[in-house]
Amino acid sequence: MKHLTLLLIPFLSFFIFCTKDTDPDALVRIGKTSYSKEQLETFRKVSGIYPSQSPEYFPGKRSLISQMVETEVIYKKASRFYSKNEIKNSLDWKWQQKYYPAQFFMMEFLSTNLNISEDEIKNYYEANKESFKVETKADSSTKDSTDSLVSTEATAYKSLSEVKGLIVETLFFQKYLPDSSFVSRFDSTADSSDIARQWLRYANANIPDFFMRQFYKEKYGRPYQDSISEVLGKEKIVQQQDVDLILSWIPEKRKSMYETENGKKDLVEWLLKWKLISEAASESGFTSSDEMKNRMDWAWKIALVYKYLKEEIIPQVKNTPVEFDTSIVEYAVYDETGNPSMDLDSFYLHSKIKTITESYYSRRIDSIIYDMRKDANIEFLQNDHKDNLDQNPAALLKQADSLRDTSNIKDAEKNYRILAEDFAFTPEGKNALIELAKLQTEKQQYLQAIRNYRNYLITDHDKEKRCNTFFMIGFIYDEYMNMPQQAEINYKWILKNTPGCELSDDAEFMLLHLDEPMNSVEELQAEAIRQGRQIDDQENESQEEIAETAKSE
Repeated sequence: MKHLTLLLIPFLSFFIFCTKDTDPDALVRIGKTSYSKEQLETFRKVSGIYPSQSPEYFPGKRSLISQMVETEVIYKKASRFYSKNEIKNSLDWKWQQKYYPAQFFMMEFLSTNLNISEDEIKNYYEANKESFKVETKADSSTKDSTDSLVSTEATAYKSLSEVKGLIVETLFFQKYLPDSSFVSRFDSTADSSDIARQWLRYANANIPDFFMRQFYKEKYGRPYQDSISEVLGKEKIVQQQDVDLILSWIPEKRKSMYETENGKKDLVEWLLKWKLISEAASESGFTSSDEMKNRMDWAWKIALVYKYLKEEIIPQVKNTPVEFDTSIVEYAVYDETGNPSMDLDSFYLHSKIKTITESYYSRRIDSIIYDMRKDANIEFLQNDHKDNLDQNPAALLKQADSLRDTSNIKDAEKNYRILAEDFAFTPEGKNALIELAKLQTEKQQYLQAIRNYRNYLITDHDKEKRCNTFFMIGFIYDEYMNMPQQAEINYKWILKNTPGCELSDDAEFMLLHLDEPMNSVEELQAEAIRQGRQIDDQENESQEEIAETAKSE
């Protein structure tokens, strides 16, 4: 029996592993751990109300599944970097522990049940069930003395779900009577039922404020006096360090809103609401539910990941200088404005350079996270919940080239776009910009093509390809968009900066014939003769042939 048990262990392990993999709700596996749709939904709820500023560059434009996967991946690294106890004992985390339960309790319980528990609702329903009786008529199989069917009445009751709203309102009025300050708003002839309706409307319209006041009165035995002096200060409910912490969560451009007296009052009362409502959530058992525990697990992971990115990864990235040819940025500005003769305002150019610098930082961050992902062994289990970063960029580029060469342009473009957008930090992602631009030119999407050519010039440091790229931009402006001024500055760049490149003669020729419609080789030759230029093989090529030569380089 002992030997049989030992033999069964590998089989049972394999069976358990396979059973776990075939879970229909499993979306992704990271290492040996699977993550379900339910976990993704929990992550969505938590990340959607994260209280402080998220780090620069993350999550950015990531899909929800990518954000969840990368949060888990970065967390595994960050958790080895920090002391768990140090962070868990920090003021920041202590307030987050109040913030999340308060937010969810308010949204999912106070707003719907007005602080009336499910047990209270059920008990009221059972105790008053007769008031929810519904009389119905039904045919009965009972026959009278004449042997005819007799119609009898059957008793039925409205379901609890049908009358829940009414019960909540009834118990709310029993639990929370209108206070004297509210009643004083009405004259002596006001009907009590009208006051009650207005009281309920007031509560529903101001859930956080309403219950803050109710919980404050219950806890401290006196009404809240609308003055922060009674709750803010040394040895009071809210300390100044709490206010300073929450201010650090708020974006810089919004902080001035809370420097006024009213703004500070709002901030202090927010903290009072979080504290009192989170305490009520705990007392009700809301925070001890499995769902709330799962939410707080994700909240902890997000907090640690954001701290790691803000304090370690992003500073490390920004401490490495960004190097690119800023003179090329001027041409990107000309593209955007459509005015190559404009006097480049220093602020305009500086803003563009800053934007490009930020994009460099973003790609570096993406590259670091991508390396973490590769080490984490990620496998997506459902096609409708995945991203593209589990693919190999080199293989993806090879596949895209093959699709292009077999005239499967739609799928080729899709792959090039994945590379250009999701793998922008790789050589393949940069090369995909050129291939995309070629396809877009053929589809007459000229502005998109120029943008991709220009992005390639800015992001790639291969100077040998600059001549061809500038030529193609000039050619598009010249031949397809009838914008000779824009074409001119790109051709001139070639003559000035790469005079010995293979297309410099073509650039010179195109520059000499800007804004001249020439539809045949004979016309090109005749024009060259009129200008006293010698006709060689290069000039015998049509404009389309020149463009094809540039594209193939």
